[in-house]
Amino acid sequence: MDYIRVPAVYEKLKKAESEYRHVCIMASAGWGKSAAVRHFFKYKNPVNLYVIDGKLTEMPNPHISRKSIYIIDDLQKLEDNESIGYIRDLLRCEGVWVILITRGMLPGYLADIEMDLDFVRITERDFYLQKEEIALYFESLGVYVSEDTLGKVCRESLGYPRAVYCYANRIEAGQNMSKELNESVWRDVFRYWDEVF
Repeated sequence: MDYIRVPAVYEKLKKAESEYRHVCIMASAGWGKSAAVRHFFKYKNPVNLYVIDGKLTEMPNPHISRKSIYIIDDLQKLEDNESIGYIRDLLRCEGVWVILITRGMLPGYLADIEMDLDFVRITERDFYLQKEEIALYFESLGVYVSEDTLGKVCRESLGYPRAVYCYANRIEAGQNMSKELNESVWRDVFRYWDEVF
């Protein structure tokens, strides 16, 4: 299945790229933060850094690696002071563009830098799927429904990609829009959150 581009997210990433401004993507699990970034940068060869066990998996020297795009994912898990110092230095490094991905808000240890450098902020609101994106997503899965059903899925899912996915699965299996379907979808979502969190 191809990635379904979310216009608001794409436009903010393009703006950040054109102005060479760091980006902070803040949304809870299941909104498609990492997928959006992977899609946007798929031909740009960034350095991908991850937070595991409270610290960055690696801290390459940007002057040696000669890479200009750094993506740091799962920032909400970061606790290690050395890793925090590395990110703070990286954000102030000339010629480096940083994309931070986190669940929830930007960590307090970056608040001063974020204000000084005027980050582009991408939040859950930017990830809301509209009826057009939901139709494309359903189509990519081979699920064809009426305009009325698309509207209901859009409204009931609140534009949340994980809920849209659950609706698609259940509708493909033959279920029709109903109160019971809505309840089943949100139970699926809650189970997903239980596993992720």
